[in-house]
Amino acid sequence: MDRRGVTVLNAVPAILAILAEEPPPPPAVAARIRFARSASAPLPPATLRRFEERCGIGVLETYGMTEAAGQICANPLEPATRRPGSVGQPVGVEVRLVNDGGVPVAAGAAGLVEILGPTVVDHYLVRAPRPPGPRSRRRRMFRTDDVGYRDDGGFLHLLGRIDGVINRGGEKVYRGWSRRCCAGHPGVVEAAVVGCRPVLGEVPVRSSCRGLGPPQPA
Repeated sequence: MDRRGVTVLNAVPAILAILAEEPPPPPAVAARIRFARSASAPLPPATLRRFEERCGIGVLETYGMTEAAGQICANPLEPATRRPGSVGQPVGVEVRLVNDGGVPVAAGAAGLVEILGPTVVDHYLVRAPRPPGPRSRRRRMFRTDDVGYRDDGGFLHLLGRIDGVINRGGEKVYRGWSRRCCAGHPGVVEAAVVGCRPVLGEVPVRSSCRGLGPPQPA
């Protein structure tokens, strides 16, 4: 980065976690880099804090997917207005949160993330022939299969994937939220949450927590 005069670092959370444990960059390099953009996977708040404290570089959390040409949400460029733990606000697309029936949920409630915009695909290519007749020109919201909620400022917070929800006797437990809670403990470096199946359905357990003991009920 020093040789190339880099001003923006684009990385996945795993790279930021590695850099957070390495020696910090020279002050001149850190001062030149405007921010480190995090994308492609959830960024644990503990990793964000360790990276910023060790490297002296602010983190810009974002959210995207291939079907949206890469970008859906991003935090503001101004560091003071970013919200750690959130992937930011919509960028060039409409974002809404709905329940299983497609009805928008109330502010602050968890829902399925749907998006619509000029950069969002309206269908997938399939080998089967299309049915006869004209195609509808009305574009529908694209369901991402992510679950999240929006705070009072319109910032999106992702809780996990719809296929990663643990059903505990009818109560929905989101792995991403549980994993972030575990990772926030000072004795935990990395954490993963899976569900086992006792009487009440699934129970979140610590399946992999570096720095802790064997798997136990969360």
